[in-house]
Amino acid sequence: MAVGKQIKVTLTLDENGFGSKTKAAAASLEQLGKAADTGSKSIQRIDNHLTSFGAKAHRMIMTLGMVRFALMDVNDIFLKLPLVILKTGGEIERLTKLMEGLSTQTDVAAKKLEAASNVKFLFNMAQNAPFEIKALADSFVKLKTGGLDPTKGALQSLVDGVAKFGGSSEQLKRASIAIQQMGGKGVISMEELRQQLGEAVPTAMRAMADGMGLTMAELTKAVSKGSVASASAMNKMLVVMGLNNAGAAAAMMTTWVGMIERLKTKWELFKLEIGSAGMFDTAKAALEDLIKGFGAASTGSLARDIGRWLNDAVINVVALTKQIIELWDWIKNAGQAFAIYWVASKVAGPLMAAAKAVNDMRNAVVLNSRATLQAVADEGVARQRDAAARALHLRDWMAGNAAQITAERARVLARKHRGRRHSA
Repeated sequence: MAVGKQIKVTLTLDENGFGSKTKAAAASLEQLGKAADTGSKSIQRIDNHLTSFGAKAHRMIMTLGMVRFALMDVNDIFLKLPLVILKTGGEIERLTKLMEGLSTQTDVAAKKLEAASNVKFLFNMAQNAPFEIKALADSFVKLKTGGLDPTKGALQSLVDGVAKFGGSSEQLKRASIAIQQMGGKGVISMEELRQQLGEAVPTAMRAMADGMGLTMAELTKAVSKGSVASASAMNKMLVVMGLNNAGAAAAMMTTWVGMIERLKTKWELFKLEIGSAGMFDTAKAALEDLIKGFGAASTGSLARDIGRWLNDAVINVVALTKQIIELWDWIKNAGQAFAIYWVASKVAGPLMAAAKAVNDMRNAVVLNSRATLQAVADEGVARQRDAAARALHLRDWMAGNAAQITAERARVLARKHRGRRHSA
């Protein structure tokens, strides 16, 4: 039985029969290779299952992420942008009411007219000053409460003074606070003049001295005595600041910071125009209806129903939590069992296929060993039969040529005899 290589067999004989062990067999190795290949394919199927699970999980996570961003886009377009527009309208409305409160007019219509004019004044200034509209409005209010008229040059002088030294919106607020505090005290204070106002406009004290026709030393001495009236001194200071720093704010509008602030102002005006087209009034009407709705009896009933539902939900959650704590060991064991079952269901199939392949390999080796032994036994019987046939043929040949053999033997003996006689 030719299998490509020599087969070596060891036979062990005893009184119970004989056993055999194959030392090397090409056919057996081939079967082993096939079984190993089958096992490799089974392992590959396991890896494919795990890879497929990972890919599906990755796709699910990516999909959830895209859904999240899509919802964020919907929120930005349909919720956030309208709310920003409404917020701008609300801020301008609040500013208008604030201006009405600052007005000294006694007639309601006159108050509203003056408030509208002041708001327009602020937005016009915001487009020519490197400061936020909120900072300008805050300074307007503080100058007004400090006894100065912002619309008659006071605010413009302060804005130019701060802008000339590269001040920010925050520094403009601090300078206006200092003026408000001095106006509230009725006299000039060195703390506000030199520290708060001087930090934003370093030349403020010099401008006040020049405006009052005093030297710095004389102004310092008068301020220390508390004899400098704030209203007159601040008006003169702002006049000098306006002359010395005229155009500084407009010059800053060509810088990056100034352009950014102007863009912010334009954006606020753009949102205000959108809201003024009817959106703001509609939103206010809807908000009013909502407020009235919360005051209705049906809303109270709904609130109580929701309260009862939430109370029942809390009770159920507490009860469920207690039940989970009591049954935690059982739940943990059940979870482990389910996890084992799930893993087994995913892995058992390929492992069983691998086990079957190994079993088939073992059976193939056993069958091949038996076939090899049978072939060896058959070859031994054939050799025995051939040896017997050769022996029988030799015996028949010897029997048929016995006389010739005897004569030949006699001739050989006669030659030997003659040879001895001759030698003697």
